[in-house]
Amino acid sequence: MAQFKLNFQIESLPDTMKVTAFGGISRFLDFLVCVKFFKLLSGKLSLRERGWPEGVHLLWILVTLLIGGEHVSDVAGLSQDQALTTMLDRILRRHLRKDARRRYKQLVKQFGAPSESSLRRLLEEFHDEGQELARKASEEKAFIPQSNRALKGLCELNGALLAPLFRRHNPTEVTLDMDATLIESHKANALYTYKGYPGYQPLNVYWAEFGVMLYSSFRDGNVVCGYRQLQTLEQALLNLPSSVRVVRLRLDTQGYEWELLRYCAEGKNARFGVIEFVSGVDVTEEFRKAVEKATVWKPYHDVSANGDSVETNQEYAEIAFAPNNMVKGKKGTRYRFVAIRERLQSELPCLESEQAELPFPSYESGKTRYKLYGLVTNRLHMDGEKLIHWHRERCGCGEHAHAELKSALAGENLPSNKFGANAAWWQLNVMAFNLQRMMAVLVLCEPWTKRKLKALRFFLFNVGAWVQTRSRQVVVRLETNKAQWFREIGARIMALADDLA
Repeated sequence: MAQFKLNFQIESLPDTMKVTAFGGISRFLDFLVCVKFFKLLSGKLSLRERGWPEGVHLLWILVTLLIGGEHVSDVAGLSQDQALTTMLDRILRRHLRKDARRRYKQLVKQFGAPSESSLRRLLEEFHDEGQELARKASEEKAFIPQSNRALKGLCELNGALLAPLFRRHNPTEVTLDMDATLIESHKANALYTYKGYPGYQPLNVYWAEFGVMLYSSFRDGNVVCGYRQLQTLEQALLNLPSSVRVVRLRLDTQGYEWELLRYCAEGKNARFGVIEFVSGVDVTEEFRKAVEKATVWKPYHDVSANGDSVETNQEYAEIAFAPNNMVKGKKGTRYRFVAIRERLQSELPCLESEQAELPFPSYESGKTRYKLYGLVTNRLHMDGEKLIHWHRERCGCGEHAHAELKSALAGENLPSNKFGANAAWWQLNVMAFNLQRMMAVLVLCEPWTKRKLKALRFFLFNVGAWVQTRSRQVVVRLETNKAQWFREIGARIMALADDLA
């Protein structure tokens, strides 16, 4: 029997040759400098840790997340990549503050790169033990710890980093989608979510036009989406640029909370006044009775990807409905309720059973049973079909961002038992998500603005390169076709820097 032979022989490169699988990170590092990351970071966090400067930890974490790292240990593990370390060292030596640069050079000689223990100590500085004592003393089951100075600074940094996007596009109208996402976690201090497993439930405000996360509030798993969501919206609105004049808000059924809706409808925000909204409605018994009185049902037509009208088996109707918890606001404030019904297939199981056995709201009209939805809005003059379609555009937008944060990045791999450390880790994932989206929109342009992080990682970030230090310059050598593309990206970054100057 012939002996099997290997087709490829493996040889080691000379120690002097620094090769990395992450050569594309060089352009991301240039982009970070272009959007003034280090200048914005200066003095934001005010950390007590006197080891590595804060910018060192943040840069290593962001780079690790973007190239596919999932844990704190992965950050420290990348220090074995000498070529990547050389690129990061180049940026840090040139763009840290003068006092931080001096401390950084001393620590590089001693340790080379941040260790896992130093990264964990950094994350723990975002935790406030005093808030945990306040949690125990609180009589409320749902408790949102107040952020300490470091965590507030990290959230502010996330908002400030969006400024180049605002300056380039100068938006006057924005559409915001507010929704929560669940993170399953079996940490000892994780609390149970409404799904029945322990974890956390961040509430996020997503800017639909540009696909970035405007603001995110990290919360325990038992804090439902509707709890103090007005506070989250107000924080998000502070991050909008001065050019914005009109804000529109889309919410699912969990956003059906009248303190928030009245705030929007009555124009209580001093800057934006009335905020137009559409929210899902809880299908209560009173809502069903109002639906049963509706007589004019119109067919709903969806819109295909190429803009064509598509028939559906759904109908909608305007209904007269005034819930008991709806308090009348200022004179002239009105709300509009729209019911949407979808005919159920006769062969569906359990159709003859009681309503409570169905996993979704429904009602009967004659001998036909329908699946039932509801919307409430203060957009009084918008066509009903267009209103429904606009509200449904939120589906697959904010949810995709949640999936990117938890799967493509490492938002669901929380590193600690401490709430503040996990909140900081989540905010760093939000920062990484926003930065790669901004790079796609401001530098890469079409078709990359519609591509996900995994595609960006595959074609741009994780590209093999030979890194050399020559005449005080760091040279990244790539395959010819890639090198040409990277030069074009570099030219766009320089043009962006000129615009932002």
